Amino acid sequence: MSKKVLLTADSTCDLSEELKEHFHVIVNPLHVVLDGNSYNDGVDLLPDDIYRVYEEKKILPKTAAINAAEFIDFFTPYLEEGKDIIHFSLSSGISGVYNSAVIAKEELAEKYPERKIIVIDSLAASAGFGLLMVEAARKRAEGLSIDELATWAEEKK
Repeated sequence: MSKKVLLTADSTCDLSEELKEHFHVIVNPLHVVLDGNSYNDGVDLLPDDIYRVYEEKKILPKTAAINAAEFIDFFTPYLEEGKDIIHFSLSSGISGVYNSAVIAKEELAEKYPERKIIVIDSLAASAGFGLLMVEAARKRAEGLSIDELATWAEEKK
């Protein structure tokens, strides 16, 4: 596996903790608003919590995209470690999170010109997005470079 290429994704890829650990995928949680409170998806709000609130109050959650500043904070420690990043995003057709990641990438390119961030619009959510992540991790393990991984992902999404 290429240790310099980090795979990251939005939490909407819905990978289990076991899959994230096994495939070395780092997830950035989207914000979820439920019953007047804001949570980080998969961190302080789990699916069972959402089901419980729905059963009790018939309230459905709403999501809020990660903003560019949050992406900068998310990407920066990995860039400082010398990692290149391929970030897979929830479909741009249903969220603005892809655009936020692209803005962060552009800002960070100026500060870390020796590092590379590639943002992939998965055109998917949930299981379809997760499957793309797993397959990308397998391709990385086969030794594909960051550019080869990006090309592969653009063709397969």
